[in-house]
Amino acid sequence: MGIGGQPKPTKGSQENHEKLKKLFVDVGFGDYPVVTCRNWQLRENEIYLGLDLDAENVDRLSKKYKENPDIQFKKVEGDQDEFHFPVPSGIANEVHIANVFGIPGAVDSHNLQLILEESIRILRIGGTLSILESLTPNYSKDAFEDMLKGYGLKIILSISPYSSEWQSSIAEYQDYASGRDWDPKRGWNDSYYLIKAEK
Repeated sequence: MGIGGQPKPTKGSQENHEKLKKLFVDVGFGDYPVVTCRNWQLRENEIYLGLDLDAENVDRLSKKYKENPDIQFKKVEGDQDEFHFPVPSGIANEVHIANVFGIPGAVDSHNLQLILEESIRILRIGGTLSILESLTPNYSKDAFEDMLKGYGLKIILSISPYSSEWQSSIAEYQDYASGRDWDPKRGWNDSYYLIKAEK
């Protein structure tokens, strides 16, 4: 059985796969899972899965949302240097990574590669990988575009706070902790970005 008690999709079962719930995976959610965003909503026929290395955080949020089987949290298997997402390959419709790569000193090149490879592994063909950095990115937007293209993904959106699409594109990921919008006039966010790539 797959995520949410669903059977894993098999080759040649496209019709049955379409009937399964869509899977949204939130990688490295930390203290601010996307499911708590004030503008983000669980769509009909969708499962939210939050992944994190912090077992206590996973346990706390699992208890908080225990009444909703479509909202799940799981601990990433392994440790910070060698880990594996507890998700079968090729089943996620969207993998979202927010403010994971921008934490100074937390993600080195080895961890970055592992996170990207695991995220791409669990994506279905046609699925979307989104990377949002609204802190102080360690890696530039151009560098991430090059990395994602190197993995064979197609960039479908790449924007910064000064682009006209910024507020509408990040609306569902607004600053859920403080209730503020991310304002491009704030001095430290010149290098914020949102990138979406398709497998």
